[in-house]
Amino acid sequence: FNSCPQMEPLRELYHGTYPLENTNLLPAPTLDYATATKETIYPLLVGSGLPVVLTNVLSKWPNHHRDQYNFDSLASLSHTIPIPGPRNIETFEDLNGWTMGQFLEYLNQSPEDRSLKLLYGKDIPPPKEWARIVRTNLLPVLLWKQNGDLLGEMPEMLQPETEQLYLGDEGTRTPSHIDLCGTAGHNILLYADPPSAGALWFCTANTDIAKAEDYYMKRTGASLHDDNIILTLDDFLGAPFPVYFIRQHEGDMVLIPNNSVHQVVNIGGRSCKFAWSRFATNHVVPSVLDLMPIYHRFRKPQVYRLRLAVMAGLENRTKQILDQGRTDCEMIEEMKCLLEVMEDSVAREWIQVSKESDLVINEFPDAVPHRRICNLCNADIFNRCFHSQGYHVNTATSSIAVKKEAKKETDSEEDEEEKEDEEGTDVEKVKEEVPLNEDDLDVCLDCVAENKARGLKRVMGFQIWEFISRRKLVHLLWRGYQGYRLLLEVHRRKPELEIPENEEELTDRCRINNSVASLAWKKFCQSMSCHSCHIKFKKEKELVRCKEPLAKCLKAYCFRCVRRHYKLEIEDVQKEGQWVCWYCKRRCKCPVCKKNGGGSAKKRSRKKKSDSDDEIISPVKAERSTPRKRSKRERD
Repeated sequence: FNSCPQMEPLRELYHGTYPLENTNLLPAPTLDYATATKETIYPLLVGSGLPVVLTNVLSKWPNHHRDQYNFDSLASLSHTIPIPGPRNIETFEDLNGWTMGQFLEYLNQSPEDRSLKLLYGKDIPPPKEWARIVRTNLLPVLLWKQNGDLLGEMPEMLQPETEQLYLGDEGTRTPSHIDLCGTAGHNILLYADPPSAGALWFCTANTDIAKAEDYYMKRTGASLHDDNIILTLDDFLGAPFPVYFIRQHEGDMVLIPNNSVHQVVNIGGRSCKFAWSRFATNHVVPSVLDLMPIYHRFRKPQVYRLRLAVMAGLENRTKQILDQGRTDCEMIEEMKCLLEVMEDSVAREWIQVSKESDLVINEFPDAVPHRRICNLCNADIFNRCFHSQGYHVNTATSSIAVKKEAKKETDSEEDEEEKEDEEGTDVEKVKEEVPLNEDDLDVCLDCVAENKARGLKRVMGFQIWEFISRRKLVHLLWRGYQGYRLLLEVHRRKPELEIPENEEELTDRCRINNSVASLAWKKFCQSMSCHSCHIKFKKEKELVRCKEPLAKCLKAYCFRCVRRHYKLEIEDVQKEGQWVCWYCKRRCKCPVCKKNGGGSAKKRSRKKKSDSDDEIISPVKAERSTPRKRSKRERD
């Protein structure tokens, strides 16, 4: 890549010799670190959504010496520490098993002597001494996990480590991407060898994200969110939106707004960058409500648990307002963003059922809550999910055997669901591809609502579990609205959100009929077809559903079959609290279960049908059958 024709115009642009007249390439706004304040940075970074460069950062730090951050200093501090595999830029493969010392020895070699030409050290944890120096000398408003960074307000055991180093030589680069989970990026070039070396950045304003997505798709035929697209300088020049370029030299700090698309290439020699992320309240709505559904679609890990950070931020600010009497004007906009996302988190988990007793929800016994992820799409699980407790994958068990067991279960289900399962996720495929969290299997509500877990339906025996009860979440949200109302009264401002009058009104407002959780419940747990006659019903009261304590069955029987086969009235059965169906008791009288010994069992009896066995006739056939025509002799 260093000798290819694409690299030469980038060098010219970095050194300022490339002609930029009448192009869409614009220099990013630049501020001197000595005069930079929150009031000068935020109007550009937050108000306009533009990348910002702070120059001469290191020179303003007391007792600074550039040898503090060179590669020899890094080797003395972290020589034997394992690092995330450096990435081969030519193949996009990560190499495992490297230590910091091995990678630094690779960088010290001349490019001609390297067996692998372009390796880029990314996402490397920095030495604690370096992090302490940066935290001590930098402006507080720019630091991680403080001064409005919601990631620092989460429980300490759940706070992510966002600090990382980037080590590379000329030609190493980062493909076009948006910073992780829509956070804001901060990047200081600590050391360059030679001092003229640096990095060239191409960035968009965060208001142009939709245009950028369309342009990347048309230009390359791939999605921007694949995180593996590298555009040439000609590609950027042909973009139908402004592209801001940055020449980052030693001591320069680049601030990237949330949802800004950017691409980086190192030029001139070796460099070491120190980077971190911040998740402020103004990032909440676009990151959680707009970007996280894209992460779910592309099965990208949601490393930062954003909804948990929102809940923690809302709870902390509510305590400050109601309990400590803090009423700063800037908190109005913060509370507005947090309340909007928190109400969405509560409403999307509402499950609509005819009777609350029909809903069986267990509480996770985790010592550290909110640490589960979806094993199908890698999404963060905020509160509720479908969970198979103690499901252990035995590597000695053949996936084919599991598939056969699933087929046995399918034989006793309704025809319509059999057809759907053939189109859904194959159990064998899930067993081979889905990584599990130790002995448990978790699937998020979105995957279930989108029918991605249909192949797991009868094999895993899923239940709905949660970390926090819905009542506690609604109460936390209600206290947040009380704090928001108090702020508006103190500053005499009109509300931008509809404030409920009481907690009951807020509860009713969160009851969304077609929420994600309701769709998931109906598709996964609440079949409206009778297990015995396969007739589909429209009303839940026409069915009685199994309420076995572990909620692994949930089969339904209609009032006709209950009366015909078991001589009972459905109203009497519905009154039973924990009613266990006849399938679970191995006393089911439907034709298929009768053939298999009466219902669920690990080893079903295969006895021959004797003369004493009662003949079972399907209710559908019984109702539709016509009397046999009698012969003339019989009529006489």
